Amino acid sequence: MSMRSLLIGGTLVAGVVAAVANTGPFDDHTDRDSTGEIVDAGGLGAFKIQVGDCINWPDNVVTAGGQELASVEGVPCDQLHDAQAITQFDLPGSPTFEQQAIEFQAMLGCVERWEPVIGTDFGEDGLHDMLALTPSSAGWTLVHDRSVICVVVSLSGAPLIGSMVAEG
Repeated sequence: MSMRSLLIGGTLVAGVVAAVANTGPFDDHTDRDSTGEIVDAGGLGAFKIQVGDCINWPDNVVTAGGQELASVEGVPCDQLHDAQAITQFDLPGSPTFEQQAIEFQAMLGCVERWEPVIGTDFGEDGLHDMLALTPSSAGWTLVHDRSVICVVVSLSGAPLIGSMVAEG
């Protein structure tokens, strides 16, 4: 099974594989409107997270950590949530999985994309932080996953409500 690695401030979260019950990495059990926005919560595979999606982490990410993330809970952004996917980009393709290079490129790419999406300078934003969902070793090799998803979270750990994406 291919999954995504959860990178928090440049460090992979150590622990077990994290997943929402009965949701695989390629499943989307949310209901979306015609624009693609989640209108009813449900399990959301790591490979189905879209830019703009508001998500809640599986319990074992919060309590025990989760080095690889198979799925999350996708929720409407007007409900309390742990994070929001704000941008996505692909890493340069290399035939070998190089953890440190991937982590560095992911965080650099997310920081570069922060201000145009969130509307604040990342280094000066005292309310929000960023996490990156990066390819796992298995995903890199088996399905040629090169995608990074940058997500915004509350710096204090408090839940978010509403979209964090800057208007206009």
